[in-house]
Amino acid sequence: MAQVTRSLNLPASPADVWKVVGQFQGLPDWHPAVVESESENVDGVEHRRLSLLGGGEILEKSWGGDDQSYGYEIIASPLPVSRYRANISVAEAEGGGSTVTWSSSFEATAEGASEAIAGIYEAGFKALKERFG
Repeated sequence: MAQVTRSLNLPASPADVWKVVGQFQGLPDWHPAVVESESENVDGVEHRRLSLLGGGEILEKSWGGDDQSYGYEIIASPLPVSRYRANISVAEAEGGGSTVTWSSSFEATAEGASEAIAGIYEAGFKALKERFG
């Protein structure tokens, strides 16, 4: 299994950052590659169907979460991964502000899978940094 983890410190409170990143259907509000998130209920479990900038779609299943983290898995996507499971969380940073952590484990189905996943995380973090300073 491959693993990718990225973290970002922001000069904003965890509550303020969580308002942005903590909504399972809210990815289009902060990630530049996602233009729409459509909620689906499959056997009583929340899913999101993400429409991507430039075309393509990802179907993800929520694992739920708590007041500052949630987990999910990819059900179908054009990404070169299988058995992808991820978690995103926000915590208070040492010295103030907040730390956002996005981590995943998956089976790579093609060369460069880890770099592709890291690039997705980094694009989202760049947008958060621009938003929160």
